[in-house]
Amino acid sequence: MARPEGNRSAPDPPPRLVVPAYFHPAIHPGQWQWLAEHARRVRLVILNIRNGPGSGPEAPFREVTDRLRRAGVPVLGYVDTNYGSRPAGQVMTELSQYLDWYEVDGVCLDRVATASATVPYYGAMSARARELGAGFVFFNHGTHPNEAYARHADLLGTFEGPWQAYRKLDVPPWTTAWPTEKFYHVVYSVPAERFGEAAKLAVRRHAAAVYITERGGANPYDLLPIHTRSLDARFDRIQQPSWTGMATAGSAGGRRVGGRRRGGSLRGQPSGNKPSGGQHPGSQPFHGYREELLAAGHPGILLLRINLGAGGRHQAAAE
Repeated sequence: MARPEGNRSAPDPPPRLVVPAYFHPAIHPGQWQWLAEHARRVRLVILNIRNGPGSGPEAPFREVTDRLRRAGVPVLGYVDTNYGSRPAGQVMTELSQYLDWYEVDGVCLDRVATASATVPYYGAMSARARELGAGFVFFNHGTHPNEAYARHADLLGTFEGPWQAYRKLDVPPWTTAWPTEKFYHVVYSVPAERFGEAAKLAVRRHAAAVYITERGGANPYDLLPIHTRSLDARFDRIQQPSWTGMATAGSAGGRRVGGRRRGGSLRGQPSGNKPSGGQHPGSQPFHGYREELLAAGHPGILLLRINLGAGGRHQAAAE
């Protein structure tokens, strides 16, 4: 999109944060408070109770989502689609639960496929989600998908991987036909001194939404970045006009596999290859809340029982 004639020398605005908030409010209330206090920097927050809405409403999560809403920060409910293999009815049931229990503003559909063959599945799902009351639909691919997906979602997650891979990212030309607000990049294992550079790269790569963190390992989203209280200063620095050219593409290491770019997942544990075809890595479910709560001595606030459910998936229940 061309700038107005009078603004050609103006720098692009800094990217805003889309935060996978996978830290329990009973253990890390200050993290949630930071998000509410910095609403102008936060575009969206992703609520993921246990790779979905869980078995019932939980007061700590309801309280923080209400606080964010009052601050003007939209909240999306996390729902896994397993690259198009989950029945749409299951996905819509989980979205309905988020809407009923937490009054979320929209949905984050994770592990979204990238091929043209599954566009109809996701197009129909997006339309149904909006009918149910989702005002915002986010497809998290973790890599650039077929362009047709952009017609069905308000936001596309088109990179999720470590810093070293992000420095080499190739962005397909079709992205420039869409507004920068359509694209979101997640970069983890970023050295703290490189946060500003990573944000600058996101702007150069046509992404107006980011999540940049120094955290890595099994779950890079278990806490906000260590320097969250200096993020304003770090992002402000990218508005300086003296940018340098930077190269960048595929994902390797961490939760992404191989030297060639593959799809990502905002689930909270490390991934393995998807059995059917291996185009995208799958992942194990996040169950870190249980360990956090017990380690912090809060069994009376919320005790999570982890059971091995059908298909080897861990299920957590509140007691």
